[in-house]
Amino acid sequence: MSRNNVDIDRIFSEGKLIDRALRDGVRAAMIRHKQLGLPVVDFQDGKIVLVPPQKIDTLLRASNGRKVKRATRHRRRKAQPAPRRSAKRR
Repeated sequence: MSRNNVDIDRIFSEGKLIDRALRDGVRAAMIRHKQLGLPVVDFQDGKIVLVPPQKIDTLLRASNGRKVKRATRHRRRKAQPAPRRSAKRR
């Protein structure tokens, strides 16, 4: 245990605190984007969508009732080698 007596293993196994922190962070970022007049990216109906700053309030209200899925790990793709350049000399 750490000096704060926090059980990290329990926090990660339950996931509630992590989900809440992520949700609060996304909400803060969306509010900041609205203040700066920048769009946010959302995933709607299987597509990636840019949401203009004027519609961020609607998105924030809709996300209050939305259940947050826990993130899953995806396999990384192997990096493709860079194409070889032909060395032409003059």
